[in-house]
Amino acid sequence: MLASDRFAALLSRGHRLCRNPSVTWRDLASEPFIALSHDTSVRLYTDRAFAQADITVETIIECANSATVGGLVASGLGVSALPSLVHPLMNLAGLVSRRLTGPVVSRDLCIVTRTGRVLSPAAAELVAHLVTKAPEIMSQAKLALQHAPALREP
Repeated sequence: MLASDRFAALLSRGHRLCRNPSVTWRDLASEPFIALSHDTSVRLYTDRAFAQADITVETIIECANSATVGGLVASGLGVSALPSLVHPLMNLAGLVSRRLTGPVVSRDLCIVTRTGRVLSPAAAELVAHLVTKAPEIMSQAKLALQHAPALREP
């Protein structure tokens, strides 16, 4: 495993849930929810989290990519939940990030290889580089999240 990426709530600035240092999946379900489409791995995580919390959520729209989700949330049409590493990439005016609890959901970022297969020299070099650099990349991503003007996760 290279890293663990925790899910966080994505809210528009001034949204009532921004007053809280963290929000729950139940809090998100009480709002119009903007989800990624069913063919994304992120959707699998969000659906599981709502099911684990025994919550039914009404999805108002499904998007093919996270940038679209960010734009819709920034315009105040609803709330969402995305992996924290995605939040700084969508540094749009009007977005706020909050920790998500009840349950805490993380995804593991891994390198997958076929059993019994030898990687090409180039692929082996890439894997070695990623394994070496993963802690630095994660640290930089966390710093970007802390210092982004609109996206804050306390």
